[in-house]
Amino acid sequence: MEKSELENLSLIELKNLCKKEGLNFDKSKDELIFALDEYYKPMKVVTKPTKSVKYKTKAIKLEDSQSLIEMGKLVEKKLARRTYYANGNIYFELMD
Repeated sequence: MEKSELENLSLIELKNLCKKEGLNFDKSKDELIFALDEYYKPMKVVTKPTKSVKYKTKAIKLEDSQSLIEMGKLVEKKLARRTYYANGNIYFELMD
């Protein structure tokens, strides 16, 4: 609803409109018009582009302690993450 349309409404109509929208309606006519005008303005949405991260899955046998240590260092640096354990392998995802 445009501000000019709000200005043509009576105080009672403005209060009913505020009540319907869940706004405080215990105000003067000018304050109600301002509140409704702000309420009806489109909201600006600002989004930042996200960086798409692709992962490559790697399985390491539980017995291969040296590879597990190296992978643990990558996990600490947040260049890899542990995903699951299955069939004697620990699976990791590495960032490409």
